[in-house]
This record gives sequence, C-alpha cells and structure tokens, in this order.
Amino acid sequence: MTSTAAPSLTAGSDLCAVVPSSTIAAAFGGSVTTATAVAFLGNPSCTYAVKGSNLGADGGIQVADMVIWKAKNYQVAKQTGLTGGDVDVTGVGDDAYYDPTTTGLVFHKGDTVYFVLAQFKAPVGVVLDAARMKADVVALAKSVAGKL
Repeated sequence: MTSTAAPSLTAGSDLCAVVPSSTIAAAFGGSVTTATAVAFLGNPSCTYAVKGSNLGADGGIQVADMVIWKAKNYQVAKQTGLTGGDVDVTGVGDDAYYDPTTTGLVFHKGDTVYFVLAQFKAPVGVVLDAARMKADVVALAKSVAGKL
C-alpha cells in the first residue's frame, strides 16, 4: 500500500477535498454532516454543516479562497475592518484579522488570501461563547494556513 500526500491548496482547488470535514470537526467539535463546494463572490469555497458543536449549537462553516484578492487588497480591507471593530490575530499565515460581528477571519499567506466564516445560531435560552467562537475560528484558520 502506498501513501499519498494530502492535496495542498492552490487557486481553484476543491477546498472540500483539501480542507476535509475532519479538520472542521477538530476545530469546532461535533460532526460535519455535509461539505459542499460553492462559489463565494466568484471565489471557490466550501461550506460545512456542523451538528453538535462545542459551542452548544449547530451551524455552518465556510472556507473561501479569495482568488480575486491579493495581499494588497487584503491590507486595504484590514485597515477598513480595524476601524470598524475587527481585531488583529497573530499566528495565522503572514497576517490575519477577526471580525467579532460576523465571526469571520481573513488571512493572507504570501499573495494568497483566505476567508474563514462561522455561522452558528444559539438555541433559545443559550448564549454563544464569543471567546470560544473566536478560538475555534482561529484554530481552523491556522489549520488552513498550514496547508498553504
């Protein structure tokens, strides 16, 4: 039996194959019930449905390869975001920022830009833990950046 290396991220790659459901489950807990390749603003992305996450809610994750962006576009978006409440995140790619309102993180590594978004709706009477949400999004983004 021969082993094959995991595919690496390249522009236009199938993100669902490159970022497997197990990577999502490792960051958010629970189980991933579906992974679907979709276009996000004309960019390749994958959406994942998560059931029973460690946030105490079901929800969705989206990972997008922002092929229409480059590092220069990233810097402009980051400066705009930081004035609106976004926060710097260290240890993800070359640079990253997190938007606590949308619970999304944008990072770049070299000239490649990625977007990681978490969307979870708390059941009635449950408040999602914002710090845990951010930590899970950052953990996933680090995994994705490590594949670049």
